Amino acid sequence: MTRPFAITSRIGAEHRAALEELLFFNRLQPVVRTRIEATVDRYGLPQIVVRDGAIRIGLEGVPEVQTLFAVSPAGPSGAPIGVAVFLREGEERFVIVHVGVAEAYSGAGDRANDHVLFHLLNAIRDAARRTRGVRHIDLFYGQGIVRHIPVQVTSSGS
Repeated sequence: MTRPFAITSRIGAEHRAALEELLFFNRLQPVVRTRIEATVDRYGLPQIVVRDGAIRIGLEGVPEVQTLFAVSPAGPSGAPIGVAVFLREGEERFVIVHVGVAEAYSGAGDRANDHVLFHLLNAIRDAARRTRGVRHIDLFYGQGIVRHIPVQVTSSGS
């Protein structure tokens, strides 16, 4: 099954307003407000940085942050419909510190069956599988609990 959007680590500066909407003005934030506040207290507020015509997300005081975007339509001109900001904390884990999904693609939206958040999480899990030593991913959003997502390392037959 082909998904109607792409996952990428790079979007153009022309999508800044759409990204601000996802990260800062998302109407779904009240559902997870206490987790957002706790994450901001621990890791800092996300900052949109435009460099060389592309957008990246930074966090105050955290030098190594990675971002994945879900864009639709798929392709270089696609607008962001989802974003996940994560970092490596310690040897064995990635921590997803911020996520945002456009309302239409949320669990209650018209496009819920596209499973944007699920695909973003799977892309982070794929990155974790390729990163030596990472065994799990922590997601702090949701019902106020930490979700530990295991990273299954494939055996090389040894």
